[in-house]
Order: sequence, then structure tokens, then C-alpha cells
Amino acid sequence: MNWVVHELRWARYLTKNAAYDAPTAKRLYGAIAELAQLAGWLAEDQGRYEQGQQYLLAALCASGLAGNRYLGAYILSCLSHRLTKYGNGRDALRFIKLAGVGMADAVPGVLRSLLASRDTRVHTGFGDQPVLVDEGPGAVRRAELEERAAVDGA
Repeated sequence: MNWVVHELRWARYLTKNAAYDAPTAKRLYGAIAELAQLAGWLAEDQGRYEQGQQYLLAALCASGLAGNRYLGAYILSCLSHRLTKYGNGRDALRFIKLAGVGMADAVPGVLRSLLASRDTRVHTGFGDQPVLVDEGPGAVRRAELEERAAVDGA
């Protein structure tokens, strides 16, 4: 945790005190987002829940500055996971839906599968019986309402 926070502070210092071009800025903010996300999970693991949430929110902001929608969607899914863990399923579901918007044009893969599993976990908490759709090797997503009706009717 100490190393990650040190690196995060150093990267943030660079954003304020160094000169760089736009592509470098995007990479720097992407690194800040990843470091803040890691710091958020590490703080959670150490029982510092409020600090963990603050780091995850900082990571979300940095992902926006980096222009990385997919990283932002992943961080939203992390926040959703956190909300689910602490019993706030309705807000967790909102975050997952927002993350899904950020991933709308993404190629099926690990991140979309992760979002589907977190969405399913939240819905299961509400008593829903989810239906997952196979999207190829190692990729699944939660079926939309219309698809679920087609599966249930088959």
C-alpha cells in the first residue's frame, strides 16, 4: 500500500509540475487511474473502507481525464462490487448499467464477462434468475430482457 500511494502521489505531482504533450498526459492519467484503483482495493483489504472508496472515485476521475472509457467502466464495476458487498444493490445495479454503457462498443472479452458476472450477482441478490449468453471463448454476458423471454419460451 505504501509503495502504491507513493507512486500515485508522484504521478499526481507530475501532472501539476511537469510539461508533456497530450498523448503523454493520457498515459499519465491512465497510470494514475490504475494506481488509484489498486490503492482502493488495498485500502479495502486493510479495512480502511472510506479511504478505499475515495481512491476508487479518484481512479474514475483519472480514467476520464485519460479518455479511457473501458478503464472507467472497469472502475465503475469495482465500485459496484463494493456496493454489492455492503448491501446497496440498487446503486450497485446503477453503476453496472453505467459501466455497460461505457462498454457498449467493446469487443466481447474479459471485461464484458466481468461486468456480466457482477450484474448477475446484483440481480441474484434481488431474487432474479439470470440467463447468461455465451459470446465465444471465455466471454459471456447477461441476457437482455427480450433474450431472456426467448430462452424461457423455448
